[in-house]
Amino acid sequence: MRRYIAAIFAGALLCATSCSNMSEPEFPQFKYKAPVEKIEIANGSETTLVEGNTLQLTHKITPYNAANPTVFWKTDNGNVAMVSQTGLVTAVGPGTATITVMAQDDDAQATFKVTVTARP
Repeated sequence: MRRYIAAIFAGALLCATSCSNMSEPEFPQFKYKAPVEKIEIANGSETTLVEGNTLQLTHKITPYNAANPTVFWKTDNGNVAMVSQTGLVTAVGPGTATITVMAQDDDAQATFKVTVTARP
């Protein structure tokens, strides 16, 4: 019985000296990387601008915690309206253009119609 107790004591002492230097085990961090499911343009779906005027478009991404919320803006008619990568639309000349905002990694997108009238 004494040998058994001595063995337990020795094991506890060994663990007390060597186990104290051990760090907590590291477990891999699994985070769900949500894709962009939907993009909305907060300004609505269309507007009319006078040539030379600007309009700042804003967007909302769903879900709010999407893995990559980066978007790109483009126009289908640069002779009518230009758009910066921050969503600033500049009316260039008379006509109609469609502005599109697209998610970088996913298929989500939204469109906004801009009609430009000539400066009076």
